[in-house]
Amino acid sequence: MLTFLPFEAAFYAEHRVPVAYVGHPLADELPLVNDRAAAREALELDPATPTLALLPGSRSNEVRFQGEIFLRAAAALRERLGELQVVIPRPRRSAGRSSRRCSNAFRSWPSGSRSAMAARARR
Repeated sequence: MLTFLPFEAAFYAEHRVPVAYVGHPLADELPLVNDRAAAREALELDPATPTLALLPGSRSNEVRFQGEIFLRAAAALRERLGELQVVIPRPRRSAGRSSRRCSNAFRSWPSGSRSAMAARARR
């Protein structure tokens, strides 16, 4: 097993899996602990509102087959919690039908709700 982060190598070694820590060029540039407040500010998210990241996958078939399930789960959570911000990562210039389908699904949510994905799409 080749690992990017040192703690990954320790985990595999502890479980007797042959492992070598090889690192990653970006590992030293990215913090191990994210700044939650800065990330929410960058995404224009309300820091007091619960936030859900939907991660259905990056392949079009994953999004096509699982995307609707993820959206229904997000809608159910929003119904239960009352307020919910939803973030769906995607490429900045995504012309795919899956991304448009997700954006359109959130337009049907009551006014005042929005997804960071939809907000980012306008930029």
